[in-house]
Amino acid sequence: MTTLESAFLRILGFIPTYTRTPWLHVNELMLSVMADLRYHVIGASIVTDDKVYDSPERSWKSFELFVDGLDGGGSIVLAHDSQENTAAKLVGRMIKEVESRGLNGMLIFNL
Repeated sequence: MTTLESAFLRILGFIPTYTRTPWLHVNELMLSVMADLRYHVIGASIVTDDKVYDSPERSWKSFELFVDGLDGGGSIVLAHDSQENTAAKLVGRMIKEVESRGLNGMLIFNL
């Protein structure tokens, strides 16, 4: 993490304090180390599986998972802006759905 922090500081000018673990996997040791490094480890309460459904024909399933997650009270979404259909289609649909419910989107560090 300290090598990554150095790169963030050089490139961004600051070190982020929020992180999501790969595949959302955590254990007590990892959480302890991250706490010592003063990181906030976040999870996701809505998983869109957008990497699985990354095609125009299948991206509807990611949106369906998003809506189901919202209906279930979820508030933190896992979606990947590096996925073509997520960036081109899913994000816009998610924003419209959030707005239609009178909700607001925000960045994690604003929570």
